[in-house]
Amino acid sequence: NVATITMTGNIISNSTGTGVDIRGGTALTFTGNIIGAAGTGTTAASNGSRGLYLDSSTLASVVIGGATAALGNIFAGNVRDGIRIVNLAADNTSVAIKGNYIGVCANLSTGSISTTNLSQCKNGEFGIKAARGNLTIGGNNSLGSAGTGTIAEANVIAGNASGAIAISNNAVSTAGVRVA
Repeated sequence: NVATITMTGNIISNSTGTGVDIRGGTALTFTGNIIGAAGTGTTAASNGSRGLYLDSSTLASVVIGGATAALGNIFAGNVRDGIRIVNLAADNTSVAIKGNYIGVCANLSTGSISTTNLSQCKNGEFGIKAARGNLTIGGNNSLGSAGTGTIAEANVIAGNASGAIAISNNAVSTAGVRVA
């Protein structure tokens, strides 16, 4: 059980199971990763289950993505959910999911969405499926309202087979979520 987990700049694709499975730690920073897509992120290379699976009652802080295209992640082409979160310490875990491309292929360097192979880039279930945790999806100012944050903190969530977001038992803010 590692205390602080930082994953940056990885390409994880064509796995027969879950791309990244995290079950421990006290803090997670997950930025600039391509999960379920190939090379630059513009074409799908599916993982056999979920893209990112978090199951840890010890995590106190989770940051998935960030305020620039380079800090965002791609979760595309996974057979199940792009991101699945379970068993976090309900109100004690702060989870921020911002600036990601979920269910679409994109170029993290430029932030441009790939319009080729759209049906291959969707996740087979939900883009984000979460149970528990203090969850914020997008930034506080992503759509120009008063607060903090930038438009880059908005997630692009599209094309997922079962839906964009499924949430249960959460204290949730969905400011800045783009659902197509």
